Amino acid sequence: MKFARYARDGVAHDAVLADDRLVPLTEVGGAERSIVGALALDPPGRARLADRARELARAGAGVVASSAELLAPVPVPPKYLAMAFNSHHDPADMLAEPDLPEAFRRRLHVVAATNAAYPASHVPVVFNKQTSCVAGPRDDIWAPPDARELDYEGELVVVIARRARRLPVSAAHEVIGGYTVGNDVSIREWQFDTPTLWMGKSLETFGPTGPFVVTPDEIDPGAVPVRTWVNGEIRQDGTTAERRFSAAEVVAWISQRCTLEPGDLIATGTGGGLAQFTGRYLKPGDVVTVEIPGIGRLENRVVAEPA
Repeated sequence: MKFARYARDGVAHDAVLADDRLVPLTEVGGAERSIVGALALDPPGRARLADRARELARAGAGVVASSAELLAPVPVPPKYLAMAFNSHHDPADMLAEPDLPEAFRRRLHVVAATNAAYPASHVPVVFNKQTSCVAGPRDDIWAPPDARELDYEGELVVVIARRARRLPVSAAHEVIGGYTVGNDVSIREWQFDTPTLWMGKSLETFGPTGPFVVTPDEIDPGAVPVRTWVNGEIRQDGTTAERRFSAAEVVAWISQRCTLEPGDLIATGTGGGLAQFTGRYLKPGDVVTVEIPGIGRLENRVVAEPA
């Protein structure tokens, strides 16, 4: 099943996709009137919801999905967590590349030294994105006037459906309600100004998500393509199979350190092709597209940060 949130006449609606129409959950009936609540339904409950939504769609309920004004599917998550260094691209190997920007080369030395002391292959590296950074699949990305190194990171994002803590990896699927597309927008010089990562990743609009949340039965989180374009030029073309830790492993690890809540978002990490590798950073006027087949695509224009 696919869920999305859309605006109509200034009102936001949580909806389910049925026969190419978005049918508001408030019209479908039942107790679950939010996307996060619907994601927590058991399989029979989802089947009943899908059947009722199809009946309503055939009667003309809701809106045509292709013409809807889509919003972030989970606009205010309790937590927005993200993975760093969750790629098999080794910093030590990247240092051998001859054409790296010097600023990035210096940072790679720091990362490589950190990995040598605290091997990332053994411990997932998790950081916070402030929840106020969440943006919709077509919203603008703000470029601050004092930022030089604005970058993109196309990612698969987990949506948590049930409260949980101390999960084994084998049980992680029980709390994963679905998956969506994310762009972990980053300002690299802000990110590396301090020992923490979140400062360069939490400005308003730095968390585009959407356009749909897809239930786990419709996607293999361990082997989906993740592609990013800038102005139509492909920049990232990889798959989630390249991640060091799987979505289930990430969810289980985080649950050992904090309680997961319904609606939490967890970005599972990005691959190669980032602007920090080439120096080709984003600027106002650029359009960034991130796509995961089976879920959909984000398309966000970069604009100067409003006063």
